[in-house]
Amino acid sequence: MKRLYLVVMALILTLGMGQSQGAFVTLNVLDNNITLGETFDVEVWVDGENSGEELLAFGFDVVTPGTIFSYTGYTVESGFVDVSDPFNPNNVAGVGLDFTDNLLLATLSFSADMVGTDSLSVEGPYDGFFYGLFYEISGFDILASTDITVNQAAVPEPPSMFLMAIGLIGIGFAGRCRLFCQRVLVVNERLRRLLL
Repeated sequence: MKRLYLVVMALILTLGMGQSQGAFVTLNVLDNNITLGETFDVEVWVDGENSGEELLAFGFDVVTPGTIFSYTGYTVESGFVDVSDPFNPNNVAGVGLDFTDNLLLATLSFSADMVGTDSLSVEGPYDGFFYGLFYEISGFDILASTDITVNQAAVPEPPSMFLMAIGLIGIGFAGRCRLFCQRVLVVNERLRRLLL
């Protein structure tokens, strides 16, 4: 009897092992060259291909130091109903049905405030109620981060040939003005002598 009990327990544990592989959450920055003063978006994706279950709901907080870029809001993807906490502006949550792998959860929006690099992360430790990834049977933590680099906006410069042409025209007019002014002085001097 004890042997049968051990075999049954081993079988139950073995069958449950297939569900233990967690979902993988990634952040996808949509703009490769973020410049100062620009707004940009970051997508939050989940790859639950190995979970073997349907994703029912999710919940996470946006964690940003707020120095280089500032968090301006989010959009929960259309397959989900937005159930985010209205009193916590950093909370993003959604409820949906029949979603499997490679799924866009939400799009986060930011504005670039300073030049530099800083980190962005989304955190949702699975608690069974509000945070994490909720599947049919199991739940997983949400934890993903990426570095965001904000570059100085490029100052447009006119082509050098255009600048050279303007300079040559200016030098030409300056030379003509000097020659013209000298001729006027000579004519004025001659008129003055004639009149005296």
